[in-house]
Amino acid sequence: MDTMQHLTYLFLLTVTLTQPLTAQTDPKYNLDFEGAARAGELPPGWIKWGTYPLGADTLSYRGTFSGHILADDSKAKFGSIAYRIPANYRGKRVKLTGYMKLRDVSEGFAGLLLRIDGSSGPLQFDNMAKQGLRGTHDWREYSTELTYPAGAKHIVVGGILTGKGEAWFDAFTVTIDGEDIETKEEHAPISYPADEDHAFATGSEVTFPELTPEVITRLELLGRVWGFLKYHHPSIARGERQWDYDLFRVLPDYLGAGTQVKAERVLEQWIDALGPVAGCGDDCVTATPDAARSASREWMNAIEREELRSRLRHTYTNRIAAQDHYYIGVLRSSNPDFRNERSYADMPYPDAGFRLLALYRYWNMIRYFFPYVGETDRDWEEILAEYLPVFLNAKDELAYEYATLRLIGEVHDTHANLWGGGDKINAARGDRRAAVHLRFVGDEAVVTDFYNDELRDATPLTVGDIIYSVDGRPVSELVEEWTPLYPASNRAARLRDMANDLLRAATEQLTVGVKKATGVEERRVPLFPTDSLDRYFWYPPYAGPSHRLLTEDIGYLTLQNIRNEEVPAIMDSLADTKGMVIDIRNYPSDYTPYTIGTRLLPASAPFVRLSRPSVATPGEFVLSDPLMITGSAKPYTGKVVVLVNEYSQSQSEYTTMAFRAAPNTTVLGSTTAGADGDVSRIGLPGGLSTMISGLGVFYPDGTPTQRVGIIPDVVVPITVAGIREGRDELLERAVELIQGE
Repeated sequence: MDTMQHLTYLFLLTVTLTQPLTAQTDPKYNLDFEGAARAGELPPGWIKWGTYPLGADTLSYRGTFSGHILADDSKAKFGSIAYRIPANYRGKRVKLTGYMKLRDVSEGFAGLLLRIDGSSGPLQFDNMAKQGLRGTHDWREYSTELTYPAGAKHIVVGGILTGKGEAWFDAFTVTIDGEDIETKEEHAPISYPADEDHAFATGSEVTFPELTPEVITRLELLGRVWGFLKYHHPSIARGERQWDYDLFRVLPDYLGAGTQVKAERVLEQWIDALGPVAGCGDDCVTATPDAARSASREWMNAIEREELRSRLRHTYTNRIAAQDHYYIGVLRSSNPDFRNERSYADMPYPDAGFRLLALYRYWNMIRYFFPYVGETDRDWEEILAEYLPVFLNAKDELAYEYATLRLIGEVHDTHANLWGGGDKINAARGDRRAAVHLRFVGDEAVVTDFYNDELRDATPLTVGDIIYSVDGRPVSELVEEWTPLYPASNRAARLRDMANDLLRAATEQLTVGVKKATGVEERRVPLFPTDSLDRYFWYPPYAGPSHRLLTEDIGYLTLQNIRNEEVPAIMDSLADTKGMVIDIRNYPSDYTPYTIGTRLLPASAPFVRLSRPSVATPGEFVLSDPLMITGSAKPYTGKVVVLVNEYSQSQSEYTTMAFRAAPNTTVLGSTTAGADGDVSRIGLPGGLSTMISGLGVFYPDGTPTQRVGIIPDVVVPITVAGIREGRDELLERAVELIQGE
């Protein structure tokens, strides 16, 4: 997604609704935007996010009023109207359906917003950003659907507009498993003892001794035991214990034990206090013999007391198979659902106990539920002990954020970053930027575009300039220094993300070393407030047609704004062409692996295998049978060239794999971002949020894609000369390939 979509997503993911709801009698919820005192005011129950003007409008689809958002020149560049519904319902899927009318929407998108909140924050979220709804059209029906997770407390519905234009929303309907919530039976919210435990809401009350090697070893064992019990013990699975706080309860006795043997006895007593683990009898869970990955339990062998080892092994053998675990589940796509994790956003600089909790929580989540833990550069088993002093000695909020960011970087997943709560890091990096977009060509940072045309004359740079130093420091030196702080699956994705911050600071200008076509120079480059620039994060927004003819017999499709309903007509119109270019140097606006992929294949073919996590056996991932794409009775017979580069990530990569299954498809470009699989969200103390690729994605033969990316059949690197000449070198080469040159 572009920068604005990304920032809006993060804001809506973290904002807390505090306004009371206005009681409704008939209907139960005000989903028709009725009851406003006058146009321009909010209807009862609805609240405002963002800065755009919004309120009721008499231009409605049904009834008297609709919800209306009008883009203005606000620097925040988005607005959202939202409504909160108590999640007093049972079911598996929740769906929001509503009508939207758009006028001149551009440089952003409009969409329905659906979010499911738990006690600790958002559990599920969609705002239709991926569909890229823009332009002008009259009332149309849209919908979005999410898994209805355990632990849901509220269902948030609404409409959103980013960029320019205006949008109207009306006639919302919310259904759960097909039943309208207006008439669906309500149930009292499920109450767990863990939800009622607030004993350490203001602090852990833990004092740590000097971090000697012995103390670090002891804390490492505690982190392993704490995480093991969290995901294996039945009383914790049933939500009988607030496991965060039980850590603080055991820490004083555990740290105060004079010897390791005494410390292990403390752990035994701790386990016993959880209650007995009944024998599973004929219902024992068995590990999958051919699992793609299983978490090792070798660490238990280093425990001195057999009594502690015995308790842990008994817990493992008799673990429960239930999918309604209080802390972990699986979403519809089978990636992990980290539920009921309190984020403690009211303590941005958590005390040492909560910082330890953050490390324990994240390390165990990765150990047991990250499908690519074996693909990290370093053995994940070594990370816990190394980061104990880093987290416990973090002297302030900035140090804590950096500790967390470095830990996330150890996962080497482009989906994993500090997506929310990194306020101090953002402040340290600065809120001003140059007016140019940079991209790495090999190891050189090159100016590729201007965000604002009106700032060209004020910026002493031109497209094609190579930035070789910033304030006297070589770019190569900055790249090496920044590498641990820019989580990414591979170098291409890391450089892509670094490029956005290379000309960023809190100052009003930077001294920049520039290699121009005419020679080497040093320039003072002005920096502008970030929110004053029409920035895009990776690739520029595109408002043109989703398809066109490049020549009389070569078609072009971009997935950046394609809609599935267009696909049949597009494919029919290109049926007799010699070839087509499918551009996925972007993020697809719709899910097209099957709609387009089917039209490329003469017969069904496998294209991917997935590894899924197990709640019953934490740490186990099982590789699925290959997923198939059905062939078409009238497949496209021309050549197909798919364009990819470092901007191709996640769904872009998955879609490329689907198209590559066709016999006449060639993938052309450069290595992609190497982060595939639906994301799982993680909340950490201090209000921090991150994500991981929660589903393993492999080729049918088991070849991995994570970190590797999609390796093109034809590698075509871009060149500085091509950028200076304004050429699209990948597109040129694709046309040559189709023409047989």
